Amino acid sequence: MAGVWEACINKSLPWSGTERLRLLQQLNSLTYPLSDLRPDLVENVLRYFMTPPEMMGAVEIIAFAQLVSNVVTRQHTTLCPSLHSDLLQRLMLHVSSIPDPAELLYACAELVEQTPPSTEVLSELFSLTGPLITVLTKPNSPATSKRGSLRCIAVLCCNPEIPQARLHELLAVLTSILANMKDQKQLHDGSKYLLSLLRTLHALVLNLASVRSLESMPRLLSTLKSYMCTGLHLPNVQATDSQSRHSYSLSTQCHTHPWEQQCHTHPRGNSSATPTRGNSSATPTRGNSSATPTCGNSDGSSSVVSYSSDSEFSDSNEPVAEKAKFTNSRIRHQVHVCLAAIFQSLDHQTTFSYSQSFLPDALQQQSLLFCILKDPASKCRTAAVTLLTVMLTGSKPYFGPAKDGVLTSQPYTPYSYTLGSMVRELHWCLLLAATTETNALTLTQILKCLAILVLNTPYHQLSDGYVTRILGALPPSLNHRDTDVQVAALTCYGALFSLTPQHCEVVKWLATPSTDIVSHCLALLSSPGAGLALKTEALQVLTSMTKFYFSAMKDRWEAIGQLYFTHMASAPPSLQLHVLKLLEEICRALSNHTEQEVPGVVRFWDQLLTSPLQQTLQDATAQSLCSQACSLLSTIGERRGGLYKDADPFLPGDHVLSRLSVGKRTLALTLPLGLCKEDEATCHSVCASAVRVLGVFVTYESLKLDLHFLLDCHSMILHCLSSPSLSVRVQASWSLGNLTDTLTGMEDIPLPLYTPLFGAVHTAMLDNEKVRCNAVRACGNLLRCLNKKALVTHRAQITDLCVLLAKAAVSGGMKCRWNACYACHSAFLNATLIEECADEMAPLIRSLCSAVHQCKNFKVRINAALALGTPHQYGCSQFQAVWAAVMDGLENSEDEIEFTEYKHAVALKTQLCTAIMHLVTVMQPVHCKETVLCIREEQLCKTLAECLKRDKVLPEVLEKAEINLELLKGCNNVDVLRRVLTTVKEFTDQHQLPPCEFTDQHQLPRE
Repeated sequence: MAGVWEACINKSLPWSGTERLRLLQQLNSLTYPLSDLRPDLVENVLRYFMTPPEMMGAVEIIAFAQLVSNVVTRQHTTLCPSLHSDLLQRLMLHVSSIPDPAELLYACAELVEQTPPSTEVLSELFSLTGPLITVLTKPNSPATSKRGSLRCIAVLCCNPEIPQARLHELLAVLTSILANMKDQKQLHDGSKYLLSLLRTLHALVLNLASVRSLESMPRLLSTLKSYMCTGLHLPNVQATDSQSRHSYSLSTQCHTHPWEQQCHTHPRGNSSATPTRGNSSATPTRGNSSATPTCGNSDGSSSVVSYSSDSEFSDSNEPVAEKAKFTNSRIRHQVHVCLAAIFQSLDHQTTFSYSQSFLPDALQQQSLLFCILKDPASKCRTAAVTLLTVMLTGSKPYFGPAKDGVLTSQPYTPYSYTLGSMVRELHWCLLLAATTETNALTLTQILKCLAILVLNTPYHQLSDGYVTRILGALPPSLNHRDTDVQVAALTCYGALFSLTPQHCEVVKWLATPSTDIVSHCLALLSSPGAGLALKTEALQVLTSMTKFYFSAMKDRWEAIGQLYFTHMASAPPSLQLHVLKLLEEICRALSNHTEQEVPGVVRFWDQLLTSPLQQTLQDATAQSLCSQACSLLSTIGERRGGLYKDADPFLPGDHVLSRLSVGKRTLALTLPLGLCKEDEATCHSVCASAVRVLGVFVTYESLKLDLHFLLDCHSMILHCLSSPSLSVRVQASWSLGNLTDTLTGMEDIPLPLYTPLFGAVHTAMLDNEKVRCNAVRACGNLLRCLNKKALVTHRAQITDLCVLLAKAAVSGGMKCRWNACYACHSAFLNATLIEECADEMAPLIRSLCSAVHQCKNFKVRINAALALGTPHQYGCSQFQAVWAAVMDGLENSEDEIEFTEYKHAVALKTQLCTAIMHLVTVMQPVHCKETVLCIREEQLCKTLAECLKRDKVLPEVLEKAEINLELLKGCNNVDVLRRVLTTVKEFTDQHQLPPCEFTDQHQLPRE
């Protein structure tokens, strides 16, 4: 076959037009690929045909383009760069001179796909006056040529060298073309062109760096929406405002929502029963026109909408109709895919603002939900559900205000109720689709989308019934023949069990005797035939149930534990990881056990430390498993009430630890110590998890008396602080904060212990921000536990730490700042430090005065006010500076409050008032002898009255302040302050404010 190519080389030049055309046709008639065709021969022949360029006519250049396509796509010949560039330029040169240059454009696309063109050629091709755009915008260009041009553009879009500004211009051009095609989309050839245009738009959107600020975006989305239902029958459904508000059906649906308790007559049709699975008379079906509901139109007539079968083709015998329906389904699918790409590239806020035009809150013909329910092509329904999933992802803050219920007569519908109607339509659509869908892939996507909707819906603000109906609709999918459907159904259960706070409908459903999701999950885990994905999802469901609804499975936790010992110990590593996470949640839930349950918990831990968990902890090469096993080990003595300073002193976990056998107890304590030593066998993630376990262990009451263990932990934590891994140093700094917190409760700390602590804290406070935010906490605790002898010995180190702490309170991240302010509070609790190191404390006071009224973050200001209200004495100048700063902070506490800070506004006012009253309590005559304090009497009275009964500490401080004012009679400012307190007491006596327990926002967990 290669002989034909060699014959071309042997012919003498120049060739006549007839001979050249004959040779081209002969070469195109060959069956490619040819095994004996050499690349150099191909290149030489192609160069012969390009010499000279002016002798090629329209027919010849088209045949030449076909030959180029055959060589590139079928023969798979890689052309040299120079020939590639010459061919591309030659073909583009003839595009404007041929009536239908489709073959040339397709050949150019294949050349570009094989090798990206040079920057100069690329710039010329993408110019708004270049050949590609000219073909698209030329009125009389054939549709085939336009499709070839779009093919070139789609391939060229993937080139990263194209400037984003040029892509934006191209998107505007394509959007304009798409918007002007609405009248041509019924033509078969026009439909193919439309499909090519949508594919090009999709490729263009995928390569745009940002689409949020594009001016053409609203028009593009509006135009794409108009094409969502291409080829679908849209009945004329109209509704009045009142009907739209109280009707919950979509488009042609004449039945009620699945959760309506009683049947009622729809405004547009006859009454029908609630749709149930398997009842074709009540459930709208695809592919059966006799089952399609008949809806009355506004003029009294009826319109029957028939839908084709679930295949991509119509049942019609007419080939033209079959082709048209097939092309229309491809258009709808491409529209959904393009929209999904656009919404994925937008941020959540912009996505939700646009999504509201696609998601109905009442009757609406052309909506995404209509496509999900009524599209006859399963591929299109799947794409529509995927698009809906993209829209709903991250929508929780925007669905937050949603409410539902019957509105009384109002001149307008509140936005919250509009959102509530939208949420209800979404639930109804997805539940109906889940009960009627027959395609397994589409049903899987529907269930995944339903899980996303569950995670983003504020059910506590909606009427009852949503969660119950979802729980009732899921059981059939658990036993579906397709494994992916079963996995998606379990994902929905996991989303429902992850709702916070606990939902009453879930609690009620779990209490139903017929409900046994736990048994179903355990059966899957013990079944050898269940796949890995199914077992993984079952474990995640059990983990969510344990975390939020442990009471519903309290009698089954031992069975779950035994499952690990019997089936999961030899499971794949990924499955073992999820098992360990489940066991961690079980052990954390068991930390609140009663005294009667202690023996069972001790037996469980004894078995855990004997089981393969011990081998897992000793095998640092299995990084993920060993790290998770360390997290599990840290729950052996989990505190009741959490890791807060004011936690319940009764520690049930300590009972478990102390009742273990000596060998098991020693094993539990020494394993993490060994894993903290980084070497070739221990990875950074394992070391980080192990040092975190030590940070938990040092908080246990039973171990605080074990000085040798504390010294070992001290040594390992300081060792990990010098690790080259940031993750290890972060966890080590957290553990160092816990260790120093434990030291604050010890009366006699050995003096040699201070020196390494000072060095470690100083180094950590100069480290990364993530390390520093925990190091400042350790710094505050260290300053708090210093005794008089240590103050003398380490005076220079104290000065350095105070400077670093003062800097951390006003710079860096907000978490580091509020931890630094709280650390100042801890340091000020050391009365000896205040008395002996007044000069060293001065930078701290200045930083706190700045933070308390200048920082925009209210949590920082709350902790700064807490710290300023802690010292038992102030110097004269310091007192006046602190008083002015706190009063300024109270004055601007309501100025330009950011939305995220509103929840802390009451706590800030209360803490500022507490700090002011503390200053009054410690006030001495010298503080106001020469200077009149700035007292904003009216504001102070008002704020004190508001906060007095909302805090448990403020009344006690107020009483101490009154006592001190009695001792300061005759001094400046005293009369004003006494008048303030008198006014506040009279106001609270006359207006009994409802008591509202104040939550200490400044109490920081050790996490």
